[in-house]
Amino acid sequence: MSKWVHFGVALNLTGRTLYLINDGQETRVNLKIDYSKIGVGNKLAVRGGGRFVLGQRLYSPEGGFHVLESVDGDFADYRFYNTSLSSSEISELLTCQNPSLYRQPFITLRHSSLKIVGTVALDKMDLDAICKDHVPEFYLFFSEKRSFKNALSWCHKIKGEIVLPQEPELNEMLFHAFWPQREKCQDIWTHLFWLGFEGDLQNRTWHKLIDRKTPEWFNFLSLYRSVTTEYQCGATVSHDPYKWAACPCGIEACTVCNFTTYPDLRLRGMCKVSLLDKDYSFRENSDYRLVFEGLWHTMIVFEEETWVMKSRLYQNISGRMILKTRGEYPVGVHTWTLTGDRCTQQETKFLLTSCNTSQYTCNDGSCIQKEARCDLSMDCADESDEMDCSVVVVPDLYSENIPPPNVQEVALPVNISFNITSIKEFDLTSFSIGVDMMITTKWEDRRLKYKNIRPTIRRISCRTSSPSGFRSSSIGMEHSALLNRTATRIIYT
Repeated sequence: MSKWVHFGVALNLTGRTLYLINDGQETRVNLKIDYSKIGVGNKLAVRGGGRFVLGQRLYSPEGGFHVLESVDGDFADYRFYNTSLSSSEISELLTCQNPSLYRQPFITLRHSSLKIVGTVALDKMDLDAICKDHVPEFYLFFSEKRSFKNALSWCHKIKGEIVLPQEPELNEMLFHAFWPQREKCQDIWTHLFWLGFEGDLQNRTWHKLIDRKTPEWFNFLSLYRSVTTEYQCGATVSHDPYKWAACPCGIEACTVCNFTTYPDLRLRGMCKVSLLDKDYSFRENSDYRLVFEGLWHTMIVFEEETWVMKSRLYQNISGRMILKTRGEYPVGVHTWTLTGDRCTQQETKFLLTSCNTSQYTCNDGSCIQKEARCDLSMDCADESDEMDCSVVVVPDLYSENIPPPNVQEVALPVNISFNITSIKEFDLTSFSIGVDMMITTKWEDRRLKYKNIRPTIRRISCRTSSPSGFRSSSIGMEHSALLNRTATRIIYT
């Protein structure tokens, strides 16, 4: 997602060869020619007078436009030549090696007779971003006031960092871009947005949050540049353009997050037949606001005082997030009302997360390692990592007095053991003995499943009171291989 694909196709009529180069992989096809249908001189030619369509599937030369069969993505530096380029020339062109040396194409995206049909937006692209998959650093502004700790947490939730300009040009650009938001951010402190460094009280120096090194460039006000017990954070100020000021970390200011990649996010909670996109990302835009772009057609944008879902392909699909507090974002767990989708639920909970597969997503969207889930320690700020941590999933109508069913018509093994705890009577004359004993039965119950099990755990056990009040039950797992099976072992005493 958000990565460029570099491909070129060349039809060599003289050599009867078709070349396809896709991201460095070359495919060569020898054309099979029916010479009986070729005219005098056995010359191959491409007849003019047709129609060339880019980004749309057509079933016939005169086929019409259909939005469901259109390319949903970006085209960049498209070129159409009236002669066949060699495979080496195509490779050099795709890697941006001296593209100006080649003959001029007669169709390009910039100067051509291509007619734009449908929803198409034109934009400028950085050449390095196209040729080298380099993501230029970009910035998003958030006018909700937060403390420094909460601002840092928010940027991390969406895989960004608090901005820290390291040259005057960027510092001035951010100031002017954020200036329209100043009324929402400044208060008696006149601070606009946080900066990505912290003060070291021991050495009385500033260090960057990213690498803990000393920043190369500062722009402090002369009276507010020192690290003190009270002033351990920094922010830009509105009353003196381009200047910074040391300040308490507990005050509230706005946030600017910077990004060096296009983050990947996943939407969870929809049914299997849902038409909504499951994968999302975002990038820079002209107003520096957060807009989630789906992999195929879904967009999540802020409109009419809430977050809404839109589809470029299915006009009848719409969704609205139910806001609990002003300034909420859709990252984390939120309730949505949905119409027009294949799922029948009109109100459902969705989880939008940027966490990777080795992490657990807190309800507020924060990421923690999966090992911290249900470990009796609160790692999520909202404590959601220690919620719903029961070990065994007990289905409805389950009864411990009913033996589990057989599997594949194989009789269920039941182990019975006797534990004699004391001998009360021993009579040789009557050949009788009185004892106290405990009878234990064991079997494997496939109706029950473990959950919240970490791969490093080899054995799990607990004891609970049974309904009769005097018996006890033990739940155990004998080896980790059972983690991959639906069956678990429930031992009843």
